[in-house]
Amino acid sequence: MIETTLDDGWTLPSFAVGEGPPIVLVLGSVEAVHSAAAVAADAAAGHRVVVVDVADLASDPAETTIATGRLLALLASLGIRDATLVGHTVGCAVAAHAARTAPAGAISRLALISSPVVLPASSVPSLAADYATDLGHVTVPTLVLHSETDPVSPVNDTALGAAIASPNAQLRVYPGVREALSAEQRDAVIRDLLAFADD
Repeated sequence: MIETTLDDGWTLPSFAVGEGPPIVLVLGSVEAVHSAAAVAADAAAGHRVVVVDVADLASDPAETTIATGRLLALLASLGIRDATLVGHTVGCAVAAHAARTAPAGAISRLALISSPVVLPASSVPSLAADYATDLGHVTVPTLVLHSETDPVSPVNDTALGAAIASPNAQLRVYPGVREALSAEQRDAVIRDLLAFADD
């Protein structure tokens, strides 16, 4: 575990494993955090994997701008550039905003796992509408990964919307599972993430 004190005084825990081109995971659920060690260990073959829990980035997950600033400050302090940034559930909003606003060369690819709802940017201002706006301005290659039968975030309302909103996105749907980071699909998710990061 690494604890980094940022310029604003916020102490941000993270953990890292491996060496090589960086993959940064911004996890957004307790279940994902519990499985992060296994995911990171598997993905670390030939990569430096850094894992951050979105709940540690800000006191309110809706504070996307604050959370993004702290995430980017962490990457700078760790000397990470040209990263594949991976958002999970509510971490997708932070990852998308980071991919849109990061300094040139900091983030080279964006992946979104179990994306939350995407609303048109012209709708009533909301976190979901802001997310759509960010996706529409992301210029790096983007991979959207989602389960076919996610009961919380149906694929047609979430992943499909994210893929449509992002001009450089490709969509991968895993059939027959409820959550894309679940144990039964973890190997496939890691395989697809690594292929994307190494492309």
